Amino acid sequence: MFRLALLVLWLSGDSAVDLHGRPLLLVLSFDGLGHDRLEHDRLKASLPNLSELRKRSCYVPRLRPPFPSVSVVSHLSLVTGLWPESHGVVADPVWDPESGKAVDPSLHPQAFRVVPIWASNEQAGGTSGVSGWPLWGQRPPTHVGPGDGATGWRQRLDEALSWFEMGANLVVFRESMLMDIGRLHGPDSEQVMRGVEELDRLVGHLLDRLLRLEWAERLNVICVSGHGLAANEPDLVIPLQATGNGRRFRVSNRSPALFVHTEPGREEDLYREFLEGSKKWGFRVLRRNEFPRRWHLKRSPRAGDLILLASPPNAFSLAIWKGSAGYDNKLEKMQGFLLAWGPALKKGFNLDMTVDVVDVYPLLCHLLDIPPRPNNGSFIYHLSSLIPIEEVETFSIYSILLTIGVLGGTTGLIIASVIIIMVCKKCQHRSKLKSDFIMQ
Repeated sequence: MFRLALLVLWLSGDSAVDLHGRPLLLVLSFDGLGHDRLEHDRLKASLPNLSELRKRSCYVPRLRPPFPSVSVVSHLSLVTGLWPESHGVVADPVWDPESGKAVDPSLHPQAFRVVPIWASNEQAGGTSGVSGWPLWGQRPPTHVGPGDGATGWRQRLDEALSWFEMGANLVVFRESMLMDIGRLHGPDSEQVMRGVEELDRLVGHLLDRLLRLEWAERLNVICVSGHGLAANEPDLVIPLQATGNGRRFRVSNRSPALFVHTEPGREEDLYREFLEGSKKWGFRVLRRNEFPRRWHLKRSPRAGDLILLASPPNAFSLAIWKGSAGYDNKLEKMQGFLLAWGPALKKGFNLDMTVDVVDVYPLLCHLLDIPPRPNNGSFIYHLSSLIPIEEVETFSIYSILLTIGVLGGTTGLIIASVIIIMVCKKCQHRSKLKSDFIMQ
């Protein structure tokens, strides 16, 4: 109770931010902790720290992962703001038809030419630290922690926080114990329930540390889960060999979404055979040009010629787990969440809409005060609701001026006028949300 009382004072009081210092940002990822776990009836009473943060911080209850909704794909979209077809990691592992090689994006992250947020921060003059993430980018950050699971979470988190005292202004930390437990025992198991309670204790440990550190008043914290987990049933496993009738093809990614790479001229034959198998086993078969737009995969040959997609609790025999990610990203069980608090963020604000993982990247750049790289995220229309409206208006005006400057002439003025109208409508909507919140 004492810790929660201190937390309330910290989150509700005004922070004396040092305007001459570089902004500080901590990004936490709790891999596999779906939003439904935070709202589970049994867990509500046993998560004092996460429950209090939901009330006192900015809370996005539904953070939609990219597709396939697996850890490595979602995490790379989070730190680049790019859809899978743009950053290239469309599967785990990835089959590249151009090189004829399969690449594990976790074991060989440098094979993908991307610039994650920690690299952009250092290019802008900052110092970054990364713990538990694949080290994407051509150069490692200044501080690198042990691999996720190599040591206890308390030791890893303490080391990550110490990087701020060594001059870092960005620390990115990932904890995946819940993902491992959920796969082995299932997302509704007693082991997962205890794992969620353990993560709540990790949050409590973090808050204890921050309340004793002077520089914590300058720290913004973004806590996310990039996807959730769905339960699998062992007797509903689909035998892959029963679907292809012996024809040659290559499969990339892991169950429950399998990308099928066919030999030239074999696509339609295999499509019909898989379609016949799907009638018995109940999975979907789609050609790449039939992929839903929300997947953002149609333009990538790495996504195969066909996809076989199971629905929970079904899975393919390539991976027999009791819990899986990777299902269609529209499913409720796949949704993550976002919690955010700090001096640059609103307090006690619930953004009751679905936000895409790629939308987080522009927010991270804003909080670090660095220019974002080209990305697929949307700042103004989603996560801008989490920051004071004055900053949103400044950002919007900057975007308008940039549009006029880049396009010039009549075209620039027309597009800028459209942006002004849309921004004004959005600001009116946010003002109403703000008024409604104050009146409650």
